[in-house]
Amino acid sequence: MKTCFRCGRDLPGSEFTQSYPKTCRDCLRVGRHVSKAKRRGMVANLTIEEWLETLEMFGYCCAYCGGSYRDLDHFVPIHYGGGTAFGNCLPACRPCNMAKANINPMIGFPTNGLKPPVIGGRRGNPVNRAIAEGKIKGGER
Repeated sequence: MKTCFRCGRDLPGSEFTQSYPKTCRDCLRVGRHVSKAKRRGMVANLTIEEWLETLEMFGYCCAYCGGSYRDLDHFVPIHYGGGTAFGNCLPACRPCNMAKANINPMIGFPTNGLKPPVIGGRRGNPVNRAIAEGKIKGGER
């Protein structure tokens, strides 16, 4: 077990990279996406605590298929005005993130077999409820 110097969590060594041995993968994800959104002049206020809350909400699973997550996905892409903020960032596995690509699901969800996000990592609990409850909204908290 190692302790991340940014978030203070004790995590297995596999959650750290060789390039950044003292910072966990989640802190690196959040930092990278916040920087990218700032460079583009978008909302960029996601904190590691908010990201961990989002991961908890989705059961530490891909929001789209319920599998293991690897990426931080912008529900409303930055290209369409979605920032790196709580309520717009979801955990996604690489295949689902690539399938969604730069599509704005608020306009129309992709027809390439990708399913809408689900809360808790289980099918049958659609993202529409999270949107209705204000948990996912594509903007600031």
